[in-house]
Amino acid sequence: MPGCWFVLSSGWHRTEASSAQNWWRWSDGRAAQIQVSLDRDEQVMIGGRMQSLQQPNTVDLLVNGKRAAAVAITWQGLASFEPLALPLKQGKNMIELVSHNPPLQDGNRQLAIGVSRLTLTASKTGQPCLLRQ
Repeated sequence: MPGCWFVLSSGWHRTEASSAQNWWRWSDGRAAQIQVSLDRDEQVMIGGRMQSLQQPNTVDLLVNGKRAAAVAITWQGLASFEPLALPLKQGKNMIELVSHNPPLQDGNRQLAIGVSRLTLTASKTGQPCLLRQ
């Protein structure tokens, strides 16, 4: 999709990977941010895999500060979640993932939620947004 890209910005630990296609990132779940830039107003579908250090958990997805969707995590490990429709505006947008469960200490990191293989796709055209790393 021309003029559409996203990046996992603040609130994430470094990327971990077993291959270029199999990557994941952990967050303390307080405000894990995904910055999205669009060249027009667009409803996008966000998909991918998510996990929680503690189950059950709910992860709220806030778009530009307002709750737009939620994922109820009842499984262990990374698993696909149903794609969610998010209304985004032209220009810069901020998607925040906020865990209902508090983070737990894991070594030297505070962890609550993890994501992998995130995708953003235009609802109308099916065109993907480019992930910048």
